[in-house]
Amino acid sequence: MLVTKNILLSAAAAMALSSCGGGSSYTPASNSGKAVDGYLQGSTVLCVPDKTTTKTDATGGFTFTPACSGAYQVSAGTNADTGFAFKGSLTAPAGSTVVSPLTTLLNGLSASQVATLVSALGLPAGTVLNQTDPADGQHFALLKATLAVQQIVQQLANTFGGLLGSSDVPGLYGKVAASVASALQAPGAPLFAADGTVN
Repeated sequence: MLVTKNILLSAAAAMALSSCGGGSSYTPASNSGKAVDGYLQGSTVLCVPDKTTTKTDATGGFTFTPACSGAYQVSAGTNADTGFAFKGSLTAPAGSTVVSPLTTLLNGLSASQVATLVSALGLPAGTVLNQTDPADGQHFALLKATLAVQQIVQQLANTFGGLLGSSDVPGLYGKVAASVASALQAPGAPLFAADGTVN
């Protein structure tokens, strides 16, 4: 439970933090991606720098034409696996083809910090979180980490929303995600214990 406790303490001290950004000097004619927490249907995908939006389809897919020139933010919609409304807010940096709870942890991380995060999540070195679909049936460990992080972040965001009397749970989601990413940078702080349970 050490990681979970560290996340809770860090999140409690970080409610003023904000999220997301990115940019690119090259903009293709269009770009596409997947919103994944289970595939998210009917979610709103915001292209952050351009302030344009689109919706996800039945398999979480989305396309921007003209292309989005920077980071993505995904909100609302329905989890295709559970049928439940999605109440968080996912982000991914520019150039991503996947937006998920794990890509939401990438905000502001250096390359070395991303490598540490991947290791802490119990994933193979070199796993590219914002380019690999965890729900495609080929990446079980990635899906396991995705669902675990989503559950931790969503539950803490809901809890803080209740304690603070705030209805902005999606906004709190991003701040809690930043705290999760920070907690997983600590030496010897893997997400999963040896028995497969969440630390």
